Amino acid sequence: MKNGQAQLVGVGSVLSRGIVDLMHGKNFFSIDDFVAVVQKLLAKSDLELGGGIYASYEVSNALLALGFMKGLNIKQIEIMDVNNAEGALVYKPFWK
Repeated sequence: MKNGQAQLVGVGSVLSRGIVDLMHGKNFFSIDDFVAVVQKLLAKSDLELGGGIYASYEVSNALLALGFMKGLNIKQIEIMDVNNAEGALVYKPFWK
């Protein structure tokens, strides 16, 4: 990772549903793009974030993702909508 050539894979709904929605469907973006979006979230109330029981998670999930990007020096991200079960289909120990 230090040489900047590593490709990291993050899976889960925080990215494929939460973060991509914050980025208005843009699944490839830079950390600078993401910082700009997260900064706008910080002053919003739960109601302004869409209400419901998960509204407060939008900000904490975005901050968590941004923290990982900064901590791991990730300059850009591409979100792919994948099914975690697909990995199980090709993982041989599950089929023994």
